[in-house]
Amino acid sequence: MTPYLQQRALLFQPLPRKPSSQLGMVIVIPACRDTQLLLCLMALQRCALPNGDVDIIVIVHDSETDAPELRALNLSIAADAERWAARINNTRRWFHIVYHCEMPRRDAGPDLARKIGMDEACRRLEQAGNPQGIIACLTSESRCAPNFLVELERHFQLHPQCPACSIYFEYPLNGAEHSAETYRAVANHELSLRYFVEVQRYAGYPYAFHTQAPGMALRCDAYEQSGGMYIRPVEEGSTFLNKFTDSPYFLPLNTTCIYISPPHHKHGINSAGQSPVADKKRRLKTHAFQTFEDLRQLFQNAHRLYDQNYDQLLLPEVLLDFCEEVNAWSKISELRHIAEDTSAFKRLFFAWFNHQIIKQFALFARDHYYPDIPLTNACEALLTAQGASVEMEPSAMLRFLRLRDRNLA
Repeated sequence: MTPYLQQRALLFQPLPRKPSSQLGMVIVIPACRDTQLLLCLMALQRCALPNGDVDIIVIVHDSETDAPELRALNLSIAADAERWAARINNTRRWFHIVYHCEMPRRDAGPDLARKIGMDEACRRLEQAGNPQGIIACLTSESRCAPNFLVELERHFQLHPQCPACSIYFEYPLNGAEHSAETYRAVANHELSLRYFVEVQRYAGYPYAFHTQAPGMALRCDAYEQSGGMYIRPVEEGSTFLNKFTDSPYFLPLNTTCIYISPPHHKHGINSAGQSPVADKKRRLKTHAFQTFEDLRQLFQNAHRLYDQNYDQLLLPEVLLDFCEEVNAWSKISELRHIAEDTSAFKRLFFAWFNHQIIKQFALFARDHYYPDIPLTNACEALLTAQGASVEMEPSAMLRFLRLRDRNLA
């Protein structure tokens, strides 16, 4: 047993079935009161099989404080999934359904369930003698493309040094399953996510990736070396992948897709992880493009800070004020002493001025300089600055940013 499994993994009753000696990947799915869970599992069952065998671990969970009727619903969902799995399980692809009831109120939630599943995935891959096997995470409302398993395996085979990857995702833009208002809301949500990542890339941040938990995968040994997923119900599930994004070998997987169903996102989330702000016309607002235009001036000149003072860079006032607020100049002085040359300094600088500092700066700029603006206006400013010729309708902008995320535009 590895040091991580001995010291950091959560105790978990072993699954009844021993892992296959050919186990290549484990998919972990937390689920809570999701009556559509079987649609997620059916999508995985329809996937073409990779060369290695596949385990799917579903953690149906509830809290010790949940009402009896909510626990009864979870129990019914788990029982339905177990009956379905019993009919279709085979030696190449096995669905394990676990009902983890009465989680401690303080930690209960999808992140604790995800950690339980990922720790068990580690155990099974280590037992199978495959410490570089793949652990992937989905949510119960997601549906994967038929090539998901094959492309996941292929990605890590083609990039043997890649420790982890984000996985391309989409929300549905139309259909009969939800109201038109819901589809508009999730389209705005996805557009805000893509804007926030793309505008960081425009500013020059080298580690701008989509790091949502519904679409991530990593090697078993990389998960263990990182210390595993923490039990942090609000934040950790959405930022865990950021532990790996500054690796020179981190590479998004864009040749498959995870389709995310809207039910849990009827109102969307903005780029700061908060509920969206809507004006009287119900247009979603987001961080002003000028915030990142100013940040671009710092990032493009970051290498010069190795041997120049910040006042020589003629930075915008918002950046000067923010850097005073977070004591950035003192930190930069420390990095100068550590770095051996300009390249090393630049790597250290972006390891410090990371996604969390960027979010902090965006909020500071919003509160003191640039109020939030309509999302479509922000996207239009970004695409215009990039010289993109795109019809400035929200759906057209979203489709363009999707192509760009897949390196097709």
